[in-house]
Amino acid sequence: MRTIAVLGVAIDDTRPNQRIDLSDASTLNDAINKTINLAGYYAVVFSTEETDYILTDPGGMMGTYYKDGEAGSSINLLSDIQYDNTVVDSFDFRDTDDWYTGSTTPFIGVKYLLANHVLNLKTGTIERFWPTRDCGELSHEEGVQQCCSILKQSASSYVGLGKVLVSLTGGRDSRVNLASMVDHAHSITTFTLASPSIKSCDVEIPKSLTSIAELNHLVIPVKENDAETLSFYDEISAGLAIGARREVASTCKQLSTENFIHISGNLGAITKSFFWHNKNPNSVKVSALLKEFIAKPPCIKEGVVDWLNTVPTGLRPTFVYNLMYLEQRGGRWMGPGENASSLFYQPTSLFCSRRLVETICSMPIKTQIGGLLLEDLAKELWPAVGTFPFCKNTRGITSLIPRKIKNIIKKRITKLK
Repeated sequence: MRTIAVLGVAIDDTRPNQRIDLSDASTLNDAINKTINLAGYYAVVFSTEETDYILTDPGGMMGTYYKDGEAGSSINLLSDIQYDNTVVDSFDFRDTDDWYTGSTTPFIGVKYLLANHVLNLKTGTIERFWPTRDCGELSHEEGVQQCCSILKQSASSYVGLGKVLVSLTGGRDSRVNLASMVDHAHSITTFTLASPSIKSCDVEIPKSLTSIAELNHLVIPVKENDAETLSFYDEISAGLAIGARREVASTCKQLSTENFIHISGNLGAITKSFFWHNKNPNSVKVSALLKEFIAKPPCIKEGVVDWLNTVPTGLRPTFVYNLMYLEQRGGRWMGPGENASSLFYQPTSLFCSRRLVETICSMPIKTQIGGLLLEDLAKELWPAVGTFPFCKNTRGITSLIPRKIKNIIKKRITKLK
């Protein structure tokens, strides 16, 4: 007997507004082929009489952790969990170095199931199922049209699943989310967080946008976290979600009354050449994949190398770099906080889509640099929204400081804490 189930929030972005039905998957290959078409934050469980197979979403955003024949979306669902002091003592897990790489966790015997992999729960073996080949070639215009089609179809599919909540700032990622909702503007809710530490343009621009579009918009003041909410949040994330996401946990709790599907701007930087070591890389450098870390102990380096070894040969370097952002920066850095936010709503992102990522990676190199593609998408999707001003980059003089110098400064500040 075989059974198959989809856990989390998933849509089939090849069949918009259609109910997901994987019931005719009779083999693991069938399950894989159907999973490849799914976007969102989810895990697919395919069970046979011999074993259970678990397949992950495009970014590994709905985390799956496994150990000794057990698996769960939270490490704390597994039995006999103990810290691995070798990892804990070697990696100073705090604000400046706040995520683990590869399948590494700070717990003995516990591994994170990599994005776009299938796990045989009985044997503990894993195998990548996407991508299996390089992406194609598209002009800028072709790519924009295809991206907009995917985004609008995905937006429509999420609206079909339930009440949709879209977070807005003055930035580009959330603007694409709003523009993708052009056909459903009056059936969604938007919100913005406000506090003295949040730039005024990240509050005022969304207000202006939602006034133009006549949206149901909430401005929510950031409140101090309460101990009970943090306790639940930390239990789900097993302490792996720290920083800004955790700081607004109790604030986001105020949105928990409607069972919203929350669409965030997570993974939007797939359009921003995030890990590229130059504007036209012809190779992949491990040092570039490690750029976000001040401390680079063996567990972090090995995690990156282990992940890189899962990537098929023959992929263009830009595709590999973008995969690193999707699968590692996404699943390992953003994922724990997104999992924990399931306390308040069902999280997802329009950018967590294999079709969308392949389309972006097929576009000309210059299109994929710096995030200007996001502006083009927003303008094409909803001109009135896409042409409205964005928050200006306020990095100022710090943008002129070499990354190595910034890291030295951060490291010295860290030692003073």
